[in-house]
Amino acid sequence: MSPRQSLRLLPVLLLAACGGLVDLGPGGPAPALYTLPAVAPATEDRTTALRVLVEAPNVAGALDSDRIAIRTSPIRIEYLAGARWEDRVPLLAARYFTDVLDARDGIAAASALDADLPVAYRLRLDLRVFETDMSPEGASGEARVVLAATLQRATSSEIVADRIFTASQETRGRSADAIVEAMGTAMETLAASLADWVAHRLATAPAGAQG
Repeated sequence: MSPRQSLRLLPVLLLAACGGLVDLGPGGPAPALYTLPAVAPATEDRTTALRVLVEAPNVAGALDSDRIAIRTSPIRIEYLAGARWEDRVPLLAARYFTDVLDARDGIAAASALDADLPVAYRLRLDLRVFETDMSPEGASGEARVVLAATLQRATSSEIVADRIFTASQETRGRSADAIVEAMGTAMETLAASLADWVAHRLATAPAGAQG
């Protein structure tokens, strides 16, 4: 797969602090668009790699959009003003996890767009947390990601293994850049752990039980 583009801002719009729930409306300024860090493509021969279908993660309603979630209290989630992810969070996360897994030796990751390809395993995901915790006071916050993953054999739906992954990263300020940079770092950490886990489970699967 082609590498993802690196973290970018289109156009530049920095915020002094996180904003609330905002509807820009058709007459408002275009929001800044953000994505996740780039993933270097695999360099090995893919012909013997096990194909894993990475399903788009389930998310709660508050995350099922392209808005950047900010937790301002234990019971309140708002959204960063004037900024958006480049796609809805489930699709953004699915592409990122697919790219990270596909870059790992021994794994050929496929997305829902490749559903017609034969696959040995399915990776079912539940993205439970994808937000930055920002207290009303202070100069920084904490980006947090929590993901539940279930690895299944494609032909029998037998569960091979399941696990919950967590990652966090302190922000270097309250601007949109700082918040998204921390989210990207947390995602890199979590995705690396996910890829390690999947690779280990595939390598230790019983012989003759691939799929």
